[in-house]
Amino acid sequence: MNMISNNLTQLSSEFKDPLIVVSSDTHTDNGINYAMVTMTHSGSNKRQHIGIALDFSTSMSQITGGRSKKDTMIRAAEIALKQMYDDNIVSVVVYGSHASTIIKNALVGHPDTIPNIVSRLKTQPYLGRTNPAAALSLLNTCDQTLLLSDGNFNEGPTQHKTLHNIVKHPILCGSIFPGTDMNELAELSEGTYFNID
Repeated sequence: MNMISNNLTQLSSEFKDPLIVVSSDTHTDNGINYAMVTMTHSGSNKRQHIGIALDFSTSMSQITGGRSKKDTMIRAAEIALKQMYDDNIVSVVVYGSHASTIIKNALVGHPDTIPNIVSRLKTQPYLGRTNPAAALSLLNTCDQTLLLSDGNFNEGPTQHKTLHNIVKHPILCGSIFPGTDMNELAELSEGTYFNID
């Protein structure tokens, strides 16, 4: 839990906007520590188009902490969606060796949006190797992108600068534990980096 507290302190300092407030709640279940992090903006709301790119490469089938990385990632995406403003627009893509769109330009607050996304993600098969460029190219019109992966990029362009240049907007990098550090990609894009386990 000390590591979680330290990461939260660093997360707060990542943002240049003083109106962003980071809070957390922790609990233990069956000997496993969990942390729920909430980020809210205390200022006025401006509608944003948010992209979510989820890694469905075969490495995401790895079991850790009693569940697959894929299940952990889907849960993280669901939590992120529930924390978005209702009038935000969301586009969700899955990727492996190639990428495909799950939903495009959907209103987050519509009652069917989040359940439909989660349902489709749960039945989504694995897609081979890890090519994040394929996903980012489908999200280049968004205002920012949440990239969820174990960070083991192994197909297509994998250099962080090249990946950022595809979208040219902030990338929020969530690394599914155990995974590879994507901090450099987050910094290049003026996004943020965090671990999910």
